[in-house]
Amino acid sequence: MHPIEISRPIHHAGWVYEEKVDGWRMVATKSKGTIRLVSRNGLDHTKRFPELVKALTALKSATFTLDGEVAVYDQASSRASSGCALDQRMSRPRYRSTWCSTCWSWAGGIYGENR
Repeated sequence: MHPIEISRPIHHAGWVYEEKVDGWRMVATKSKGTIRLVSRNGLDHTKRFPELVKALTALKSATFTLDGEVAVYDQASSRASSGCALDQRMSRPRYRSTWCSTCWSWAGGIYGENR
């Protein structure tokens, strides 16, 4: 089977899908008002993404752990995330990064589930 490009998602009862995000897998945590963005190999990337720290700080939960990806969306199409654009963003921060949460496991004392 080979994938085909379609103009919009298929919506049928019983079908579930999620967008493929081409980014860096991270865990975002908030504890005592401090946000940390840590990659799966344990590197702290918090200082690299100040715009995400600002957005995550604004979440009302006092503590949380979010599993997700940091992505940069193609500015031409505004639809597809681009690993190439993320690499360019690391040397030229004019590209805006986005947090794409795949799962939240702890938020304000409540365990969550995959989204």
